[in-house]
Amino acid sequence: MTVTRISSVSRGFLQSLHRSGAGGSTIGRSASHPSSIVYRPLQSIITDNLPPTSLIRCHASTATSNSSSNNNNKTSSSSSYVSPFQDIFDNIKQGKTSLGTTHFQMPSERKYLKCGIPENALRFKTTAFGRLLEAPFIRPNEHRIILQVHVRHIPLTETERLVLREIVGQRLNEETGVLQLSSSQFGSRIENKRHVVSMLERAVERAKVLAARVEAEVEQLEHQP
Repeated sequence: MTVTRISSVSRGFLQSLHRSGAGGSTIGRSASHPSSIVYRPLQSIITDNLPPTSLIRCHASTATSNSSSNNNNKTSSSSSYVSPFQDIFDNIKQGKTSLGTTHFQMPSERKYLKCGIPENALRFKTTAFGRLLEAPFIRPNEHRIILQVHVRHIPLTETERLVLREIVGQRLNEETGVLQLSSSQFGSRIENKRHVVSMLERAVERAKVLAARVEAEVEQLEHQP
């Protein structure tokens, strides 16, 4: 324990300490009876001789050092901490997108299906329902995927387009020119999405094959005598 004294101590207090020594009590003579011996504790002498404005503060040096060391450890640990989302925070601060760009950019290379249809021309639709609390917990056609694509995005000739119309039937709207296919065979939207895209590719490929066969037969008939 360390003692810090705010105000000065009177000269009488120092003289009393000098006479008392280092013991726990002091021996003095009474003013009314000089021959009698009066035992006074050291604490009473300190209290009597202190000025009324003097204060004594006690600080625990060990606790202070421990608290300061803890604060230093907290400061060092907080300064060395790196958030796992620091990259996201840096992009937000710099105004960048998730692609690392500061402005909108069109993709340099467009992706196409095997049949030649650009992927950005495809439109997918699905229906989401709230969670049910009773069996069977899944509504009918909850995993159904609907694919829509305009005919102008399908790279076909006139003959191939006529053959495709015969293959898909009423799935092709003549007024809007939108081809609509759907799939609900699987219990997953992802699998149904893959299946409906596969249906589109197979329909376009078969339309091209059949159109080529029809054109070959027409040419063969024209060249016959």
